[in-house]
Amino acid sequence: MLDPRFGGPTAPGRQRGQALVGVMVVMVILFALAGAVAIGASTLLSGRGSGTATSDDFRLHSAVNDSVAQVAGTTTACGGAPAPSPLPTPTSSPVPTPLNLALPPPDSTSQTECVRMDGVAIGAVQRLATPPPAGGTTCRTMSLPFTGPVRVAVLLDVHMGTSDGWAYLAPDDYNPPSGCPSTPPSSFKGSPCSSTILAGGWTQVALTCDIASTDTAVLRINGTATSPRQVFAAPQDPHASSLGSVYLLAIQSPVAGAMEEALFFVSNDHATNRLQYEAPLAP
Repeated sequence: MLDPRFGGPTAPGRQRGQALVGVMVVMVILFALAGAVAIGASTLLSGRGSGTATSDDFRLHSAVNDSVAQVAGTTTACGGAPAPSPLPTPTSSPVPTPLNLALPPPDSTSQTECVRMDGVAIGAVQRLATPPPAGGTTCRTMSLPFTGPVRVAVLLDVHMGTSDGWAYLAPDDYNPPSGCPSTPPSSFKGSPCSSTILAGGWTQVALTCDIASTDTAVLRINGTATSPRQVFAAPQDPHASSLGSVYLLAIQSPVAGAMEEALFFVSNDHATNRLQYEAPLAP
């Protein structure tokens, strides 16, 4: 029966239609709420798994930040490979300097090893992958992209086992001993071109050496089958602009004994501080 006033269903018919629409709206709202609850629960459960990783990342970067803060703004921290004249010529390679870190809870203390090279332009340091060792040995030979006359500095982190190793810089016309001897050539003893690498875990090497005219710098290393994986090298030039010191930091992470490697530049006028590289260290 039609309502003559509206030309449509009578009042009872309209009420049934409105009730049906109301039920559908309520069901849509309930489905939307159920979906939101499901998404929220999923996010919460996945967040519980990633919370540890986030916490560990903060703990690692606390150690990195503390290490960087201890060398920022200074060009004299840590054992260094000095630049050419007018600075004095070193008589031996520097020993890595330990930096004690004070970290927030749940960590207390940790340590970073640190070496540096001086008299380097801000964009001069090159990160170079080391070649695989010679077949059946732990000795590597790599040519560096520097031709004399030049003083060359090299920094590296290396993980040693139960035996000592060594590293030295030499011109490409130097004739090294055959094979892979357990000690460096005696002619390099006490020279800043050479360093003994002590056994027992991570340690650092800093070398500096004068390469004569027309010669190319060559680095030789007796490490392990997998370490070192890379080196940092640069020409040292007291006349270049934007000179400063570069620090290589081997940072003991508070997370599961991991290690982090960082390279940090400080200009001589202390106006520029720049983190140039950071990545995990792999043995």
